[in-house]
Amino acid sequence: MVYPRLQQQLQLASFVVTIMALLQIALGLVVLLGWLWGHSDLTVLAPGFPTMKANTATGFLLAGSGLLLMVKRCLMVTLIIGFALMTTATVSFLQYPFEINTGIDQFWVEDTSSDQFPGRPSEMTAFVFIITGLVLMIVAFRKHQYPAGDEHNLSTNWGLNTLIVVGCSPALIGLFTYFYLPEALFETRPFASMTIYTCLGFVAFFYGISLRSKGSILREILFRDTPGGRYFRRMILPILIFPIVFGFVVQYATGENWLQPAFATALFASIMSLVFVMALSYSANQQDRWQLALSAQADARAQAESKMSLVWESDQAAVMLFDERGFVHEANPGAVAVFGWSIEEMKTMHLREFMPEASRHRHELILHNAVHDNSVNRYTMDDPERVFGLNRDGKKVPLVITVSRQNVGGKIFFGAVMLQVDKLSQRVNGLIKEVNMDELTRVGNRKSLEKRLAALSRHRLRDGYTVAVLMLDIDYFKHINDRWGHTLGDKVLRGFADRVSGCLRHGDSLYRYGGEEFVALVVCEDLEQAEAVARRILRSLASAPIPAEDQALTVSCSMGIALIDESITSARECLKLADQALYAAKASGRKRYVCSAWLDRQPPS
Repeated sequence: MVYPRLQQQLQLASFVVTIMALLQIALGLVVLLGWLWGHSDLTVLAPGFPTMKANTATGFLLAGSGLLLMVKRCLMVTLIIGFALMTTATVSFLQYPFEINTGIDQFWVEDTSSDQFPGRPSEMTAFVFIITGLVLMIVAFRKHQYPAGDEHNLSTNWGLNTLIVVGCSPALIGLFTYFYLPEALFETRPFASMTIYTCLGFVAFFYGISLRSKGSILREILFRDTPGGRYFRRMILPILIFPIVFGFVVQYATGENWLQPAFATALFASIMSLVFVMALSYSANQQDRWQLALSAQADARAQAESKMSLVWESDQAAVMLFDERGFVHEANPGAVAVFGWSIEEMKTMHLREFMPEASRHRHELILHNAVHDNSVNRYTMDDPERVFGLNRDGKKVPLVITVSRQNVGGKIFFGAVMLQVDKLSQRVNGLIKEVNMDELTRVGNRKSLEKRLAALSRHRLRDGYTVAVLMLDIDYFKHINDRWGHTLGDKVLRGFADRVSGCLRHGDSLYRYGGEEFVALVVCEDLEQAEAVARRILRSLASAPIPAEDQALTVSCSMGIALIDESITSARECLKLADQALYAAKASGRKRYVCSAWLDRQPPS
């Protein structure tokens, strides 16, 4: 992962590398001209300090040129320069262990400032130049072999990083020693003639080559927009500065005899140990916080994926994922059900192919505005008279569409969830019906009856008509359950509801009131018509048994009838009167009906 503004960062890195390369070239040229023109003050930091040798200056001239040419993509020339630098540095280095003089030390100019090994770079300088040439060759070769930038995937990254660390370490040691006590450096043979210019030049080279090489640790960390990268950038300066400053304080105190050398060493070691422990503790705490944050993100992502899978795998809603140009990338089984094409076919299609000709221009404008308007991430199109899809058969499909905008890896994608309006209406109506229907008998339930009675209380029927409430109770139903079981009893309830429903007329309705009790609302002109319906129900039940599994049971019922008229204005009052009439019918021997109007007088024969 990199910074969002990666291009500007890379341009800045190239600029810094160019500056590093130019500094090395300038350093080499100045010192080399100092030797050629006899200006020794250009080759030395101060009187008493060693001079930078002509071959060292030539090495920096070659290293800077190779780095600059690498920026300009002249990779073959950089490869040749690296090989030449490594070869000459190897020859200079091998003169020390084999105690030979190849004449390469004073190839450019004669060195009269040194008595021992005149013109020869120090062992450590020659060694670092070998590493410098080798690194130039490796990086140039990788960039030549992998111009598309895939070299960061090679297994040789560890080798390149090791070479950069090995090459930069002597330069940093020399630089720090110059800061503390330069004389100590001059007395150490491998570093004896290594100048501060040389140290700075090597640091500049390896810093520049790290920025230029994909796969180098420094480049990866500096350009990585991750918690680790940000942690490194926060901590690198304190970690580098503290030991330098503290070491200088300890060195100064030792030089002034304020501290004994052994105590100073122990003090430096103990303080640095504490610093490292604190840094390690902070790093561990940061890692724990990152881990907790990652776990929370993983849990949130898992929940989101679980919720999304419910929609994605459903065939009730069409879901499509498409890019900013309108090309479909993914679709779900619901889209297959709505549009008729297979998922693989849809992934080769454009959005306009799913729209009627008249709607395409409008939808393309909506997509264009959605791509360029970052302020709106979700919008819904729910006008069934204007929003249509086009299925495989060329038929228009009314849709409700919700579109969400997502930015994935710098690219804009859209997810569309589409519901077919007619199927949605059917589903809503089905749900309403399920809510108001008794699950066992498939007639209206008590809740549905209460809604109907409330409506009757508010609104009268048309002139000349009223409603009779018939309350029905299956006779001796408890005996059926006790003898044959509840499974057969449920089948008797279903058969009873079917038989009674078949006796009602259009406009009448049946409800299960509870248990074996039912209520029928009968539209009629007078009580006589309601009684006719009641007699029809009794005859139907007596005419044939109700089939239940391998049994056929003859059942009867008792009924109470109440009529909504001028004296009874409340539907609930009418229901109560019907209940009282039902009780009277059961008390009179069952298998009959009683009207609430008869309760104060003898019923007609």
